[in-house]
Formats: sequence, C-alpha cells, structure tokens
Amino acid sequence: MLARVTGGKSGIVEYLKTGIKADREQSRDKLDCRVCIDGNLDLTDQVINQLAEKNKSENYLHITLSFAEKDLSNEEITEAYSQYKEKLMSAYNGDEFNIYAEIHQPKIKSYKDKKTGETIERFPHVHIVLPKVNLLTDKSLNPFGKYTDNINYHDAIQESVNRNLKLESPYDHQKKYGMTTDRSDFISRYKGDT
Repeated sequence: MLARVTGGKSGIVEYLKTGIKADREQSRDKLDCRVCIDGNLDLTDQVINQLAEKNKSENYLHITLSFAEKDLSNEEITEAYSQYKEKLMSAYNGDEFNIYAEIHQPKIKSYKDKKTGETIERFPHVHIVLPKVNLLTDKSLNPFGKYTDNINYHDAIQESVNRNLKLESPYDHQKKYGMTTDRSDFISRYKGDT
C-alpha cells in the first residue's frame, strides 16, 4: 500500500462523484465501483464549503491509499484503511474531525498510455477526504503538521499497515509505484503529449 497526501481548496466531492479530470474520457461510473467505508460525503462537502467561505487556501487533505494487490476484498481494504486512520488520527477524539473514505474497485482494469502505447494497469484504491478543521475548537486540524518535516513519521504509519496486513510496500518496488516518475509523466498517459 502506498499512501499519497495532497490537499485542496474545493472540487474533491465532484471528482469523487464524477471522476472528471483534465483530458480523461471516462466518467466515474465507467471507471470504478465506489464503496463508502467511512463518513458521509454530503456532510463532508458541507464542512469543506464552510471552510471555503473563510477563504482558506487549503480546506482539506486528500489521501489516496493505493494497493498493488488486485484481488483484495473490500473487507481487506477497509481493514487497511481502519489501521491507517487509527494511527494517523491517534491524537484526536472522534468528535474532533470529519472524515470521508471510499473504495474504488476498478471496472476498467487497464488503459493504453497515449504517449508510449504501454498498457497501464489500474488497481483498487481508497480516497480519504479530511477537512482541515477541528470541529470542537473551530481551529485548524492537520495530523501531519508540516508534512515535509514529517514524511518519515507518515511513512512509518504506511509501513506499519503494510507489515501488519502483509501488503506490498512501495519501498520494495519503487519504479512500479511511480516513486521515480513525476506528475507530468502520469498526466501524459491520458493526454498522449510530452
């Protein structure tokens, strides 16, 4: 399992529902089977919209848990998510944060990289949305602190889950997980440009 952390101001709910992103031809319903495993997407959307009204530059964290194992059941993926969430949010009580998570089981198992012609396989993954507000104090919530200063701690959480559940680690297969590829290479797979 590889956990990737990004953030955003808005748009994540629309992305989860529709799958629409630049130069992608398929909709979410054609790409994936969505399975909610934690939270309520409409409630999370309301929390994010309230933060957006305050003009914050980043209103939520978007964490993606990607798996190299194609045959994981939803129960196994949910267990990986639960262990990750428990470790990540250990400093908070459950009533201090809003969180939403859903599994995407690929319906389209592969596609052609339009730049290279190579077949790119798609695997199960989890999208986690964590609005950056403490619901009790109305102050900022960020379990990572300054993420770039705490990458080793985050990787320790990721690797703990991998070892507990005997999941493949990205550190064992860095090229496979795109750890040597930048985002432009990933985008060009869909667009076919350089």
